[in-house]
Amino acid sequence: MTRIFVILIILICPLSSLAHSPLLSSSPIDGSYLVQSPSTVELNFKEPVKLIKAELYKNDDSQKASTLNKILGRKKGLLVPFANKFVIKNAAVHNLLLDPLNPGQYTFFWRVIGVDGHLVKGEFNFSVVGN
Repeated sequence: MTRIFVILIILICPLSSLAHSPLLSSSPIDGSYLVQSPSTVELNFKEPVKLIKAELYKNDDSQKASTLNKILGRKKGLLVPFANKFVIKNAAVHNLLLDPLNPGQYTFFWRVIGVDGHLVKGEFNFSVVGN
């Protein structure tokens, strides 16, 4: 009887709680080529999250990656400052303002804490081919 009860509980519990607040979409889209510099980076999550880290790097193959960046798994590049500092807040959509970007390849790294307390992180790449 106990086994049946445990199986029923497992089947009834929603499995979506295991998703840890995934990123639904970003703008720019991962892998996109943009004719114009984007004015913002937008992150859309399944549920409200706290954005605790956001970094944008302009990829530069002419520079050697530092040993620390290699250990941390970061790509080579120059840190690009945002037009304004982002505010840590609970929201499903986060927008970060950008100054005009020069043509090149960019990598955006992000880290959030979901409502369940789990840390979720990711990255996406885009290119500006004109300005």
